Amino acid sequence: MPVAVYSPPPVVRVLHADAMQDGHCLDVFPLAGTVHLHVNIQPKSPLHRDRLAFPDNEVHWEGDRKRLQVHMTELGKRPVTVPIEVPRAGASEVAEFAYDVIPGQSIDLRFLVSDGARILQTARMQGEPGSAISFFIEAINTPLELEKSSFDLAMLVNDSLGGQPSATVLSSSGISLTVLDGHDIVNARRDFLETLQTSVKFPSKDIVDTLFKLASKGRTLFKAIKTSIPEWPAQLKRVQLMTPSNAFFPIEYLYCAPMPENTKAGLCPDRAGCLAAGVARHPCSIRENATSLCPMNFLGVTTVVERQTWDPTKPKSVFLSEPKQLAERHCISDLSRAAFAASNRADDFADSDLAPGFAPVRLAQLAATLGPAQPSWDAWKQAVRSNPALLVLIPHVDGEKLQIAQNEELLRGAIEVHHVGQGRPLVVAIGCNSGEAPVPTSSLPLLLMDAGAGAVIAALTEVLGRYTNAATLSFVEGLRAAAAGTEAVSIGSLVNRIRRELLAKDSVFGMVLVAFGDADYALGGTQVEETLDV
Repeated sequence: MPVAVYSPPPVVRVLHADAMQDGHCLDVFPLAGTVHLHVNIQPKSPLHRDRLAFPDNEVHWEGDRKRLQVHMTELGKRPVTVPIEVPRAGASEVAEFAYDVIPGQSIDLRFLVSDGARILQTARMQGEPGSAISFFIEAINTPLELEKSSFDLAMLVNDSLGGQPSATVLSSSGISLTVLDGHDIVNARRDFLETLQTSVKFPSKDIVDTLFKLASKGRTLFKAIKTSIPEWPAQLKRVQLMTPSNAFFPIEYLYCAPMPENTKAGLCPDRAGCLAAGVARHPCSIRENATSLCPMNFLGVTTVVERQTWDPTKPKSVFLSEPKQLAERHCISDLSRAAFAASNRADDFADSDLAPGFAPVRLAQLAATLGPAQPSWDAWKQAVRSNPALLVLIPHVDGEKLQIAQNEELLRGAIEVHHVGQGRPLVVAIGCNSGEAPVPTSSLPLLLMDAGAGAVIAALTEVLGRYTNAATLSFVEGLRAAAAGTEAVSIGSLVNRIRRELLAKDSVFGMVLVAFGDADYALGGTQVEETLDV
């Protein structure tokens, strides 16, 4: 008789941890003393109940065994890393960590299993001295990619560990956790925006003074962050920044090189060539010796910063995932269909009000490119029912009110899906203070993305219509050209280009423009006409 050959049943494994003391497995933390935490990957048993399976399918196997890393992080302490060997089936080696329980201090640890710079799974161990040990698996924000990421650094700013603001940095050099003073970050953001606000509202103000103030604040913040994060790469081309609630973290304004001692040094006389090329000249004695201020040293001018927001359907304990390659993102190849609305106030300027080098752009010119401006919010809702891929808003923001046309008002709290549509559109919303709000959860980018927008380009300060119109037209033309291209382009790189073009005209307007939610999107890269997720 033929012998039946059966495939073995699939084996599901989980991340597991035990707290050991004097050879005994603990269910309760001791009141004090050293415990040894054993972490490994093992086959799932009934005792593991509903614990999430370890993502074996995400491991890039090249043999029968794989070397992974287990990192233990705790607020205020340096991460500890232990390598483990993991077989294709069965239990892995045990990563052992010594941990001192201190009377009166809560235990809040995070374990991360990574394959190099790729986070595979995270877990938390929590409790109090003398209380039960809680160990649970955290969710991962987005699927991981097998290909090497094109990002040099991924940075997460949140308040998860210990309930305090912190920053976690993932790079090819390793992983690092640092405590951020929430008041310092808030104050730094306010200082940056106040400096920019003055220059944007009063374009005649000397750009030298503005850029020197920005550079001084940015240099101080950069040194504070880099000192506490040794994994910060020497060269940065692409950065992913993840923040909950779309809270703005001023990473674009970090000044990443030595600067002149005072404003007498002036701006680099050769800056126009570097700004046009998009890369700083090398070698350059001016930059190396800081004899003049170089705008190319601002991180948001030379480094593509892509912001990513939490998926609102995911748990708030989401930790960190590797950024996606451009080709793996939601790609858009057609932005021809658009909805457009603007406040009539955007045209309240005389051509003579413009600084040299700027041509006047009126709302009529935008309407010729995008289609007629909607006269009311009811008309706007009707226009977005067909789910255009591009929404362009130039609202006047007055507290809770968003005004278009002749003072047609919409309250922030009233923004819903029917104001955005169901096609995950790109939104250009460069109205005054459109990217900022007294409470982060009420910022216009977050409200629009919660209502279904895929990415939002917004302004962080009050802006003038005579420059808003021109910047909006530049963005629309750039977005459409990129979407029609054969090579995938990130929205963050487009924002950088607009910043450089405006700086070359001695305008800091581009420094107040930020794209939110853009790390999930790419423009172009395909010739197949797409239908967005309707």
